[in-house]
Amino acid sequence: MFYDSSSLNKKLMTLKTKVPYEFKDEKYLRSAVGEQGLPYNFYHLETIGDCLINMVVKTTLGIENPNWSSGQITQASQPFLQNINRNSEKESILCQIAGEVGLKEYFCYHKLYKGGQGLAHTYASAVEALVGAVFYDSGNNLELVKNFVLKLYQGFGLIQDKIP
Repeated sequence: MFYDSSSLNKKLMTLKTKVPYEFKDEKYLRSAVGEQGLPYNFYHLETIGDCLINMVVKTTLGIENPNWSSGQITQASQPFLQNINRNSEKESILCQIAGEVGLKEYFCYHKLYKGGQGLAHTYASAVEALVGAVFYDSGNNLELVKNFVLKLYQGFGLIQDKIP
């Protein structure tokens, strides 16, 4: 469903209060939720965010479990990285995060994906785009992005009580 600009601005204000990062330049947040005509498009941010989430999750698991093999790290990271949960009726962790930060309520560009995965995949991709937006807005600050991703995953069992 698409909204008029007044409704979108209200939803954006609500979204900004739920996202654990204060954007210096709102255009990055607007791009992450699919608004067009901005410097970085949704797909660009999604790709960057996907890589960053992958890096944070796998390095965190590797640091927390130094004796694990690469295969164990890969296997343990899957629930944290999947856009859709193929093994359960339960939503993927990324989709649940989208709900927690308000992306499900705001997302205005849901026609990006017309495949069988539907909105769950789109919401998870929006979380990836949000991480990409934080990366660019922060001046490519990897440490800040790492902490942002860990905050997003708080409560999902990635690490326990070590999130700044």
